[in-house]
Amino acid sequence: MRRCHGKVLSLTLVALMATSQSGNAERLYKWKDENGVVRYGDRVPPQYAKQDVKILNEYGVVVQEVEGVKTPEELAAEAAKREKEEAILREVEAKKQYDMMLLETYSSVAEIEAERDRRVSAVDAQITQANRQIRLLQSKIARLELEARSYGASQQNAATIIPEPIVDDMEESKLALNDYEAQLRGFYVAQADLRLKFNGDMVRFRELKRASR
Repeated sequence: MRRCHGKVLSLTLVALMATSQSGNAERLYKWKDENGVVRYGDRVPPQYAKQDVKILNEYGVVVQEVEGVKTPEELAAEAAKREKEEAILREVEAKKQYDMMLLETYSSVAEIEAERDRRVSAVDAQITQANRQIRLLQSKIARLELEARSYGASQQNAATIIPEPIVDDMEESKLALNDYEAQLRGFYVAQADLRLKFNGDMVRFRELKRASR
């Protein structure tokens, strides 16, 4: 059945081209109907005008392709595909630029390791300072809480009345403590990221040097 259908299709194409040639070499069009079946003719029926159409010469060779009207879904899919391809190209270019930077900045793995240690030590200093401030604030808050309890105890059964300056100082100290603790967490994350980055740089530097030999 498939061979018979192919023969009928070929004969139809030959007949249409012969008709086209006899009619001052009019164009021959190729399209698909709603069932996906390939059709040929000297004109495209109106119901298929928005579909992709191919124009053939007298030898049955496609000489032009006319793109049909795309649906919003097709346009969105094409835009997403282009965006993905562009993102890949940007990533490749960024990697290329980073490789060049590594080779231009460092002459050995030892230099990368030294820079890593220098940057990590700088963050160490920030961690030390943050811990110092945290300890000071913790001591201050403990002192203020003790002072507040002592003041309240003197009131015996009356409601505890803590002076406003003590309350304000305690609130400000607790807020500052929270800020320093958040900074400390950030410093530890930054330090880990630095080690990861520079260790990756050392691996990549070795690869680039081996490839250049």
